[in-house]
Amino acid sequence: MSSAKVEIKKIELDELEIYEKIWSGNDMVVYASDHARKIVYIPEKAEYIAEYGESWKADELNNADKISYVLGLDKSIEFNGYNATITGITQKRNSVSAIIRTDEDTFVNHAQLAYPGWTAYVDGQRVKLYTVNNLIQGAIVPEGEHIIEFRYEPIVFKIGCVLSTLGIIFACVWWGKLYTKQRLECV
Repeated sequence: MSSAKVEIKKIELDELEIYEKIWSGNDMVVYASDHARKIVYIPEKAEYIAEYGESWKADELNNADKISYVLGLDKSIEFNGYNATITGITQKRNSVSAIIRTDEDTFVNHAQLAYPGWTAYVDGQRVKLYTVNNLIQGAIVPEGEHIIEFRYEPIVFKIGCVLSTLGIIFACVWWGKLYTKQRLECV
């Protein structure tokens, strides 16, 4: 089996209807699309599945933009006939938050890869984070008005901070003892 190397030097998308050029510079162009999913959104249905496999692919993922196939969800949730809105989406370096107003319990998707280290909070209280469509993440938001926040808080970073702090403390104590010992020897 042979392979070929493909190198793309330049692509121009200036006149496509669904894209809008929002920034250009430094030999780079950034486009936006009104047809793309928002970073936080409510699907039409969140459907419980026991495992990812052939059963969740039965529709060949033709409805993956409308139906969230959620691993381990307690029950399927339909979003027909009630009001649910998302406002105030705020993106920071390692978090995304939004205000959710809903007449019933709602499932909210976060269009971020379901990568270890992500957590979800509703009104500051940690809630279960689900894997959606074997790709992104989501959480249940109860009826009413709530703030949902998805945060990237990897445990390895916290462990690294603790170990670094301990290393600095150890180095300072060791340096202090060495300095004190040298001063006593000089006297």
